[in-house]
Amino acid sequence: MTNAPMDYTALVEQARGGNRQAMEALAEGIRGRLYAYVYRIVLREHLAQDITQETLLEMFKVLGKLQQADRFWPWLRAIAFNKIRRHHSKLKQHREAVEAGYSVNPGDYEQSEMGLTGIVADELRQLVLGAMSELKPSQRKVLTMRCYEDMDYGDIAQLMGCSELSARVAFCRAKKSLERALSRRGFHKGFLVTALIVFGKITAPGEAAAATISITAATTSAGATAGLIALAGSKAAVVSIAAAGAVAAGVVLMPGGADTSASGSDPSLVAASRSMVAEAERGGESWFFYPLSPDGPVMMRQFEWDDNGQPCARSWQDDRANYAFDRRRNTISMNNHHPYNGDLSVMRLPTDAPALTDFLTAVEGPMSRRMEYVSASGQGLLVIAARGQNGDGRGAQIIRHYNVLDEEYSMYQWPSGAALVDNRDTMHRRGWTYFRVSGHIGEDAVNGTGRLPLVCGLTAEQYPWLRLRVGNKYSIIDDASRARVFDGRDELIGVYPGLSFFDGLSRPWMGIHSIDSVRRDAAMARCRFETENSSDTGRVQVRVSCHGVTLTYSIDMEKDLVTSISLTPRDASGRPGVLSFSYMQEVDETVGQFETPRQSISERPQQTRLGILWLDKCSGATL
Repeated sequence: MTNAPMDYTALVEQARGGNRQAMEALAEGIRGRLYAYVYRIVLREHLAQDITQETLLEMFKVLGKLQQADRFWPWLRAIAFNKIRRHHSKLKQHREAVEAGYSVNPGDYEQSEMGLTGIVADELRQLVLGAMSELKPSQRKVLTMRCYEDMDYGDIAQLMGCSELSARVAFCRAKKSLERALSRRGFHKGFLVTALIVFGKITAPGEAAAATISITAATTSAGATAGLIALAGSKAAVVSIAAAGAVAAGVVLMPGGADTSASGSDPSLVAASRSMVAEAERGGESWFFYPLSPDGPVMMRQFEWDDNGQPCARSWQDDRANYAFDRRRNTISMNNHHPYNGDLSVMRLPTDAPALTDFLTAVEGPMSRRMEYVSASGQGLLVIAARGQNGDGRGAQIIRHYNVLDEEYSMYQWPSGAALVDNRDTMHRRGWTYFRVSGHIGEDAVNGTGRLPLVCGLTAEQYPWLRLRVGNKYSIIDDASRARVFDGRDELIGVYPGLSFFDGLSRPWMGIHSIDSVRRDAAMARCRFETENSSDTGRVQVRVSCHGVTLTYSIDMEKDLVTSISLTPRDASGRPGVLSFSYMQEVDETVGQFETPRQSISERPQQTRLGILWLDKCSGATL
C-alpha cells in the first residue's frame, strides 16, 4: 500500500477560515493525488481531468461543511467517488458501453513528464493497462480503494453503501477478473500483486509517489468467506460425496481444473450449483468449513426460514470475524463471541466421533442435539448438514475444495442495504490479545502470561502461547508447536504436544465458543459436566467433575473468554486452587511485558496430552 499522504490539516483549517491563498494551495497540493485516484477508476485522461476539476470546484463550495479537518482526504475522496458513480449511471441510462469502447493509451497520463519511463517498461505498461481496462468501473473502484488508498473493508463498505462482507466479495471478484485478464496476456496467477504494483506506479501523481507503491499478499487477502462467495469466475477442483454413501441430489461435480469462468462456464453446472444452495437453505441448514483439517478450526454458518418462507442466515463466521443477521431490523452485527446454542446445549459438529457424540448425549439427556457423523480428512472440507425440526443434523453432504481460500464458491449474501454494526471491543477488532494468569494451587502461587489469537486468520502471525509457573514446582512453556514442562530447578522433565495446556482454556481461533470448548474438552476426557447460567452477570459456569476433583469454569459469554477456573478437591487430601485470567484490550504499552517463546519444532513430544485435567495434575507431586 502507499505511504501515509501529506497532512493537509493546517491548510484546511486556514481555508475554512476564508484564506483564499490557503484554498488555492490546498487545491494544488491535492490535485495530483485526486487525479490518480479518479484515473485509476475511469482510465480516461480527459474524463479524469473533468471529474478532478468538478471535485475541486465542489470542494471550494462545501469545504465549510467539513467538520473534522483531519478527515479531509476521505471526505474529498467521497465527493469524487459520487461524481464517478453519477457519471457511470448516466452512461448506463443511455445504454452506452461503459468501458467496451475505451481505448487505453499509456501516454494519456503524461508519463514522460513524471519521469516514470525508467520505472516500468512500455510493453509491460501497455499489457497491465490493457488488463485493467477490461475490468468494470466498479471493480477498479474497489481495487483502487483497497490497494492504493489504504482503506480497510469497513471504510470501503461505508463508501459503497454495502456490508463489509459485500465489500470483501467485491474485491475478491475484481481480483479474479484481473487475474483472468492478465492470464489472457500470458501472465500466470502469481503475477497479480506485481501487476497491481505496476498499475499503481504508472498512475501515481509523480515519481516520488510512485516509489512508495507497495502491495503485499495481506493487502490482497479478502478472507475465507469472500473466497467462498461466488462460483462464477473460479477454477475449482470439487469432489462431492454423501454421508450415507449415495450422492445427494443437487451436488455439483466438477473435474479438477475445469474452467467455470463467466466467459466459459457450463450453464448447467452453474444452475445446478445455485440449485444446491437453494435446496440447502430451504431445509434449514448448518454449514461447516474446515480450512485445515476436521480436527482444526471450523467456520460455521446457520440457515433458517423466516415466517415468509425466505432463507435467513442467522449467523456466520469467516477467518476474521463473527456475524449475526437480524432480518427484522435488516442489521448485521459483528460480535466478539462465536455462535452458541440458545438453550446452552453443546454445539455439535458433523465431524464429531461417535464416542464423543454418545457421551455428550448421555450427559445432556433430552436436550441433546445429535448430528449425523461424517468421516473425512484433509484440507478444505465443507460439510452441509440438514437440520430436522428438533435440531438434529440429517443428510450431511461433504464438499472438498482443495484451494478454497483462493477460489470463489457459492454462498448466501445478506442484503446489500443491511446496516453493519460493529459490536466488537478493541482486542476483538485487533483479532488477538495478550493475557495474564494469576492465582494459587494450595500454597503455591500461580503466575503466567500468554497470547491468544481471537480469529483463525491471525494464527500464523500471532500464534497462541502460554508461560505458566506453579510455585517452585513447575514451569510450563506451551508455544503451540510443543509444550515443555520444567521442574523447580528449570530442568526439562516432559515434552507434550503443542497446545496441551490450552485444553480447558479459551481457544477462539478454533471457531467454537469458549463454553463449548470447555465442555467438549471435558467430554473428550470422559468427565461429566453441568452448566449453570447467571443471566444477570452475563457469565455461565461449567462444573467439570472427574477423578476426585471439580473444576469450575466461569465464562464471559459476550467476550467469549474463560475468566476464572476454581479447583475443588472432594476430600481434605487434595489442594484447592483458583486461577484468574485478565485480557489486554490495549497492547502497545504492554508488549515488553510479554516475552514470546521461540517455537521448539525440533523437540518431539514424549508424553501424550493430559487433557482438561492438566490443572489437577499440577496440584499433585508429579506432572
